[in-house]
Parts: sequence; structure tokens; C-alpha cells
Amino acid sequence: MTTKVNFKNSVIAMAIGLSVVSCGGRGGNQQGGAATSETQVETTKSGGVDLVINDFTKQIPKPDIAIKSAHSTGQHGEIYMVNFQDATIEQVRAYAEKVKAAGFTIGADEGDGGDYYTYNAKNAAGWEVSLILTSRGGASITIHKPE
Repeated sequence: MTTKVNFKNSVIAMAIGLSVVSCGGRGGNQQGGAATSETQVETTKSGGVDLVINDFTKQIPKPDIAIKSAHSTGQHGEIYMVNFQDATIEQVRAYAEKVKAAGFTIGADEGDGGDYYTYNAKNAAGWEVSLILTSRGGASITIHKPE
């Protein structure tokens, strides 16, 4: 079964999520959620909060960008969002290359406007990532479980 993703709506939803986190909603290092089986804690290279290794974060390469917060979301915990701290467009572009190299290339959709960047794709197992840097400076990667 092929699911067509409305990339524009995904970007809007991610931007809203970033706004909520930036304004204090679901902030902090919230890594709970029924769908996240945490197995170990690993700290990112550049500081920030610890990145919990779970079913979601096992799918993506370790970010070289400091992490501001991370949490599960979605009605059934089917989405995991990692918000980056003080990310530059160069860092997000470089991380997108790592995400691509990790196999997230199916149905790829990329947008680069100079002051914003988006990348959305699936891997062969059906996991989907949405990486975004907004023109307002918020950056995140969202990992969606396969349907």
C-alpha cells in the first residue's frame, strides 16, 4: 500500500509543533510515551539534552546538532519529534545528507529557500522522516512509524 504524503501539510504541522515547543508547550526533555522503548541514553556531541535511543531514534543517524527537547506525539505515540537547539542551515543540510545516506530516499521531497530547509522521505521499512529548519530558526526532525 502506498501512502501519499501532503508535504505542504507536513511542513505546516511541523512548524506548528516547533512553535508550541518554542513557546513552552511540551518543552524540556520529554522522552516518554507509550510507543518509545528506551534502551540507553546517549549524549549528542554538541551538547544539549541527552538523546534517548528508542525504536524511533534507532532509525536515524546520530545528530551532530545540539538537542533542545525530544518527545513522542500523535494520538497513539506513532510520531517522535527531536527539536534542535540553535541549528544553522549548514548543519541541517549536512544532517540531511546523513539521513539520505541512512536510506531515507523513497519519495524524497526537498525544499531549500536559503533561510529555510525541508527534507521528507521514507526508508525501505516504511519509516518516514521530516527534517525542517524554519526561517524563524526552529529546527527539528520528526520520525513517523510505518503504518
